[in-house]
Amino acid sequence: MNSKDAAREKIEQNRKPLVDLSHRIHAHPELGFEEEKACGWLCEMLDGAGFKVERGICDLPTAFTASAGAGPPSTIACRRSATPAATTSSPRWRRARESRSPKLLTTPA
Repeated sequence: MNSKDAAREKIEQNRKPLVDLSHRIHAHPELGFEEEKACGWLCEMLDGAGFKVERGICDLPTAFTASAGAGPPSTIACRRSATPAATTSSPRWRRARESRSPKLLTTPA
């Protein structure tokens, strides 16, 4: 089985908890860079699935990495803020942008 098929299989096996988590996050909207609940729930799920979770990366309490296994990395980016306007006006976003952290994604065009 190739890695894409293995990933699809894992996602399918965990479909219900993933959809439940998605609904939970949607039911508790949080402003950009203030997604503490969503971040916690995502990290708990990933930790429970055997990932090594590192919270607070890039000097942002709501940013994290999760890693497992060996081999080439895969990246999943998820946007959790409730409103796009709040994201770019958030004091945390401005501080992160001003720091010009090389790991921080730039502003959307």
